Amino acid sequence: MKTYHIVWETRSRVRGIAISTAFCMILFAAVELFRHSFNPLDWVAFGVTYAFFSYLFPTELQNYDLEIGDDVIRLVRNGVVRRTLQKGRVRYVREWNDGERLVISEHGPVWTRLLWGGIAVPKSVADYGEIKARVLSWL
Repeated sequence: MKTYHIVWETRSRVRGIAISTAFCMILFAAVELFRHSFNPLDWVAFGVTYAFFSYLFPTELQNYDLEIGDDVIRLVRNGVVRRTLQKGRVRYVREWNDGERLVISEHGPVWTRLLWGGIAVPKSVADYGEIKARVLSWL
């Protein structure tokens, strides 16, 4: 079993804030339109407040260890196994963000994208090609 220490690079805070604010404003507008109570002033106030708090309290990607064996992948954070993927259960392997990271999941693409049910391996990891080839052979 090989162990890789995954260290995430810090992303642009402004880009992340802009994307999350736009996404939440769209959801807020959809809910308000569904309820027939859309008010543009409330919508703008929500967007400004959300962006402000996103800037004050950013979410950072946490570092973890990735243990890869012949038939299992384990995500270990702070000495505790957080997620385990067995060889026969892997259903989704894709590169996200223009090949920036490999995402491995036992769920389909919709579940993995919307509810984040996968394990991410950044391209900067040593033996990235070997990890990708091994996981793709499991499909």
